[in-house]
Amino acid sequence: MPHRFRLNHLVLHYIGFRPVEPAEEGGPTQEKWQRQSDQLQDIAALEEEIEGHLLDLVRDVWDSPDAGAVYSARFDDGFAGTDRALVRGYIADMRREVLDQDPGDLQARARFLALSKAIDDRLFECTTLAASPGLLMVADFSLTYTDDRYLALLKIRHSDERFVTILQDSLTDLGVQEVEMMLTKEVLKGMIWPHPARLDYDLKLVDHQARYRHEPALYFARDFLGCQVKQTDAYQASRLPRDLPSDLAREYDVELDPDRTDAFVADLIARTAPTAGRVARLALDTGLIQGVEAPALEGAIEERLAGQLPLTASGEQLEPDLKGLARDEGWQYEPERRHDFRLGVEKALRLDEMVLAQALVETGLLAEADAARLVASMKRIGGVEISRQALLMRTKTRRRLLRYRFEVPRLPRSPDFVEIHISGPPETVQRFLHRENGGNYVFVIECSPADFRREYR
Repeated sequence: MPHRFRLNHLVLHYIGFRPVEPAEEGGPTQEKWQRQSDQLQDIAALEEEIEGHLLDLVRDVWDSPDAGAVYSARFDDGFAGTDRALVRGYIADMRREVLDQDPGDLQARARFLALSKAIDDRLFECTTLAASPGLLMVADFSLTYTDDRYLALLKIRHSDERFVTILQDSLTDLGVQEVEMMLTKEVLKGMIWPHPARLDYDLKLVDHQARYRHEPALYFARDFLGCQVKQTDAYQASRLPRDLPSDLAREYDVELDPDRTDAFVADLIARTAPTAGRVARLALDTGLIQGVEAPALEGAIEERLAGQLPLTASGEQLEPDLKGLARDEGWQYEPERRHDFRLGVEKALRLDEMVLAQALVETGLLAEADAARLVASMKRIGGVEISRQALLMRTKTRRRLLRYRFEVPRLPRSPDFVEIHISGPPETVQRFLHRENGGNYVFVIECSPADFRREYR
């Protein structure tokens, strides 16, 4: 089975700890040390299973939802000119000198190795003695069906010290089982740049060692990457609708009506739902769809997507239907404009302080507060940013399940139908249900034999 990703450049470095000898009384008992590879791995000569093992590490970070140990982050402009902006600069160099070049370019290969060492040096400087040892995997990889290039920095737990001693050798000298025994599939910390799903963020960050702190280790996110990290959608969904109104109520000494919390969340979802007119304007303004006037496009979107828009959390969810719509109507669809369209939708769906304040007041959650004071307060405490996806997650366990019914003819021209019922939260069902070319509904469900359950009634 072909992989979703393709490795272009790969190098492994190591950062670990060793005892201080002789140890001074009252001083540290261990010290940091690093070992860097002097060569890139030969991707073409890698065993398919070994390449698959490494790509699984990338896939796990790529596919992880914005919850638990996975975060969205932006580079902090406030760190410009300081050491915390070094890695941001290295990544910019990596894009210009490596990711924008042909993978076989010899100069690009040399720059990839040099920049990977600079990145590893910076991580070594930022690593604290309380951190865990691990291999730093620096990978330039492509999404196979688009050829878009990405950079992954993954700190990986290793289970065998022998792996450290062979960093100067090639993975091609090892057997598949040796690699799988020495190199676990556990990513301790890491990031993918650019962010594969949220275009308004710079990178996707993971820190499995910070799973219960709701924020990644400062040495990694702030000192090493120089980033500001958004609280995860799952954390926002559980905390913000409950704690933000309570905090503001205490600050202003006003009454809080907890029975209005669900109405507050519902109001936020309704306020940020993309309308047919907004989607049409974004599609035309970004050039995603061309050759049609705005009223006609808005009407077509309203007709086809009216039921889907209230549950939309990203522009990517709308693209298949828009592409099919353009093809059916004979309009021009420009796939290279997808980035601008997704970014426009993402910005349009973002909740800012004003939207939150208006919802708090109009739903009566804070009975005596006024919107202007709430906005000023939220800005003073650093601003509030919550994603639409978080709100949809919040309502997941509270909203009635939608039931989809499909009537499938048993035989052509037969009045008899087989009914198939699928029920579940809309945002879950949407993962496997879509409209083929904007027309017929198609659903595809795959699972392993071990996960398949059949019940006779």
